[in-house]
Amino acid sequence: MEIDKELKQGKKFPFDSLLYCNVGNPQAIKQKPITFLREVLCITSWPEVAEKHPEMFHPDAIQRAKELLIANPGGSGAYSNTAGVGKVCDDVAAYISKRDGFPCDPKNIFLTNGASQAIQDTLKLLIDKPTDCILIPIPQYPLYSASIHIILADEVYQENIYRPGDKFVSFKKVMSELKLNCQLVSFHSTSKGYWGECGRRGGYLEMVNFPDDVRAELYKLLSICCCSNVDGQYTMDVMINPPKPGDASYELFQKEKNGILESLKVRAKKLSTALNKLEGVSCLSVDGALYTYFRLTMPPKAIAAAKKMGKAADAMYCMDLLNEAGVVCVPGSGFGQEEGTYHVRSTILPPENEIDQVVERMNNFHKKWMAKYN
Repeated sequence: MEIDKELKQGKKFPFDSLLYCNVGNPQAIKQKPITFLREVLCITSWPEVAEKHPEMFHPDAIQRAKELLIANPGGSGAYSNTAGVGKVCDDVAAYISKRDGFPCDPKNIFLTNGASQAIQDTLKLLIDKPTDCILIPIPQYPLYSASIHIILADEVYQENIYRPGDKFVSFKKVMSELKLNCQLVSFHSTSKGYWGECGRRGGYLEMVNFPDDVRAELYKLLSICCCSNVDGQYTMDVMINPPKPGDASYELFQKEKNGILESLKVRAKKLSTALNKLEGVSCLSVDGALYTYFRLTMPPKAIAAAKKMGKAADAMYCMDLLNEAGVVCVPGSGFGQEEGTYHVRSTILPPENEIDQVVERMNNFHKKWMAKYN
């Protein structure tokens, strides 16, 4: 932020702008929002505008907004039930049932301020004493065995799949097909996928195979905050129940959705291909989500220089990348990587024309940096 401020004040750097590859925040990096959702939220926030100017909106957006307003008397400015607007919980349950082919009970659905808050609240519920243990896979999902008692499944990237033929399969679907009786809490969010509505803080959790008293305790915990924000709940309803064939908004929705996903696919391939051409860099193909997580083989001189400064070597690399090339990435040391290994996480979110700049800047920087320490 300090460099960005100084750039705007006219201070000279080796670059004329910052390229943000550090956070999965799509709309902060010029991704356009889905029109249908914004029309619905506009009407739920100001119902009179659709009455005075119906020509501004698609008819199905007006109808959806009316349904949501009826479901929560008082509109988006009023508290909902602690677990969420009843209609939205019902719609989420219907979405999960259709997705997995197994029933979902709306009473197991809790609407939350994004997936992060849902995970935090679930951990508060589950952790009782210092000897309680939580298995955290780093940095990717591991293979789970049937001996696991409770699974927490963060499934926010289920729409972000780029390899042809691959598809998302939920933990719940696998459990149900294998007839496992594990306890599961799964999470979803409006922040990722092709929606990118991070600021709306829309999310949900589903509890599976938990007794009523545990569900009641979670309800009690969530009631401390009264309810999740209602705009986020409305956003979730639109996400899991988007326009369908025949709806007035359907063609535009499909165009926007497919355009975003195809562009992400192009950017994912472009960045991972370019990274693999760099000396000492190994990057898996980006088949899903919004990030590359590439491995760096560090020259001993670089490791020694970082140690002398009291930094992790990949943290030093990222700071140099920022200061010399204006590309903002995150060091793997922040993710609890295996000792003795070095990684960098970069998003694939900059627009296609800026991804070309990311590739060019990283390529030029990396060559100079490796020459310096080899």
